[in-house]
Amino acid sequence: MKNLKQMIGLTLIVLLLAGCSANSGNSNNTGNTSNPASNEEAVNGSAATNSGSETESGNEGNEGSAVEVDKGLLNVDVTIPASFYEDTDAETVLSDAKEQGATKAVQNDDGSYTFTYPKSVHSDMMKELKQTIESGITETLDSGTFSSLKDVTYNDDFSEFTIVVDKEQYEGSMDAFVLLGLSVQGIMYNTFNGADTTDMKVPFHLKDAATDEVYDTVYFPNDNSSN
Repeated sequence: MKNLKQMIGLTLIVLLLAGCSANSGNSNNTGNTSNPASNEEAVNGSAATNSGSETESGNEGNEGSAVEVDKGLLNVDVTIPASFYEDTDAETVLSDAKEQGATKAVQNDDGSYTFTYPKSVHSDMMKELKQTIESGITETLDSGTFSSLKDVTYNDDFSEFTIVVDKEQYEGSMDAFVLLGLSVQGIMYNTFNGADTTDMKVPFHLKDAATDEVYDTVYFPNDNSSN
């Protein structure tokens, strides 16, 4: 899932760099591709059969604005909007899908792509995404760039985080950009895992490192109000 992983990483990097610019003056897990619609590949020899449960995700009427995940008995169909691949040609996207283990890859009329993966492959992809997010958290903490952040813990699907901070230092910094980046990754992880994330907001419990008490809860994106 190279492109998706790169997109997640780049999203966080952009957000973090924005935080660095505005502010220039050890992860612990608690839960532990430009072709028309006819551009279709039967990857690995042939399209997979799904005992009648595989859905045809051509999505001709789809506006291409959201990721769709359809989990059948044996396969998982993932439809990704064209905007996710705006700088990548169709041939590359479809080729990458083959490398990722897709049994079928289609570019739809609206420019979106539908990939069919065996459930085991989809599971492995989600594990890789999880590892990517976890590694990013570790690297962020170890970098020392966001010095008010002392620890980050999270549940199994990255839908809730606890952030241990130096309260005084955090409130005078732009380190909350890290939380915004984590919320994007958490929502993306849940989206590709088939959850409805239309109105999802990720809670971040802020814990004072000095007192070990949660003193506030903020929600990203779009809502920074306290609980």
